[in-house]
Amino acid sequence: MTRTTTKVLAGALAFGLLAAACGADDSGAEGTAAGDSDGPVCPSNMVIQVDWWPEAEHGGTYQLMGEGAQADAELFTYSGPIDPAYAVGGIETLEIRAGGDAIESQPVATVMKTDQDIILGYLNSDDVIQAAPTVEVTAVATTLEINPQMVMWDPAQLEIDKNDPTTIAASGERVLHFPGAAYIDFLVSDGIMTADQSDPNYGGAPDQWVANGGDYIQQGFATNEIYKYENLID
Repeated sequence: MTRTTTKVLAGALAFGLLAAACGADDSGAEGTAAGDSDGPVCPSNMVIQVDWWPEAEHGGTYQLMGEGAQADAELFTYSGPIDPAYAVGGIETLEIRAGGDAIESQPVATVMKTDQDIILGYLNSDDVIQAAPTVEVTAVATTLEINPQMVMWDPAQLEIDKNDPTTIAASGERVLHFPGAAYIDFLVSDGIMTADQSDPNYGGAPDQWVANGGDYIQQGFATNEIYKYENLID
């Protein structure tokens, strides 16, 4: 899955997401597991792995939660009873697990493969393709048509034309990004950046940007860093 930014869309999507994951048919009735015509088709506790710390794009997932949910600051989870409106397939409780540093910046597909308790995970479509040889997943919902993934730089320091992506390669500046990011492979193969520019040592924090005065290119999200770096980081 990718991410959602509109709360109205998230509310409309929430039932469909769980119904699809639990095998409900188009009429809204609960589906059944193979060989079991009467029993529930989902575990009583639905575990969902998101791909970053809690943020607006995950609103539809958190909207599934009912009253009495609690956050665990040590385990980086938010869990509690499911909202009765979304209780399909025998689900009684939800556990939403944070991503990013909370999972040591591992790809969600990798975490899902090693932890069989996870039923749903947030994945970008390019990451699904990249993981396909070793991790098989089934998409049940699309929450954004356009991925807000971006690269950013300081135009006062780097002469890069935002209307001509090939100037990123021409600049020769390093591009700091998460290790294993599928879109980086695309940027290299398409000539937008070179393999020599790749620096897969990004952890999601602004510390390197601040320490180096923002004199390089860095990955980010259009829904996050644009506001944060303009307003919250000195």
